[in-house]
Amino acid sequence: MYDAIAVVGDGKLLEHVKSYLYKKIETGSAFFTHFAKASISFETPLGLFTKFIVDEKGIDIKKGGLFAIVHGVRSLSLEHNIVETNTIVRLKKLNDMGVIDRALTSDLIESFNFFLTLRLKSNLAHLDRGEEITNFLNPKKLSKIEKDLLKDALKTVDKFKKLIIFHYKLNLLG
Repeated sequence: MYDAIAVVGDGKLLEHVKSYLYKKIETGSAFFTHFAKASISFETPLGLFTKFIVDEKGIDIKKGGLFAIVHGVRSLSLEHNIVETNTIVRLKKLNDMGVIDRALTSDLIESFNFFLTLRLKSNLAHLDRGEEITNFLNPKKLSKIEKDLLKDALKTVDKFKKLIIFHYKLNLLG
């Protein structure tokens, strides 16, 4: 609901509903903690010595990388009354507010864009072969540079998850 945008009809109706929801959520409430918890619900597919954790389908780039960034940024944005729905715009506003430092903001934007690029490249290859489009990619099909960038992006995701865990005290939840 918080990321909804009106595509037809009277957009002001949605704005009123969103405004009402923002007013009902109290700053510092337990709502934010429980809302943010979802951002750490999937493991980052990077193991010991930065080896990729791959299942039979490959690496799920959405669960392993994109979701943590998108939902973590969504959580922080909701808490700080940032109404934009674009993840990169939200990141920049969170940086401007001092919620996320410049270095992590830059790394998150680069990682986010890299994940999207990898997913698009993989999906186009699936289409060319007449295969089903998925969020999975095979790291063996990546170049050495892409593998290194993927590892760096996943490390950034882990760093961001730690920030989310600390900020919302998620380690205290059962």
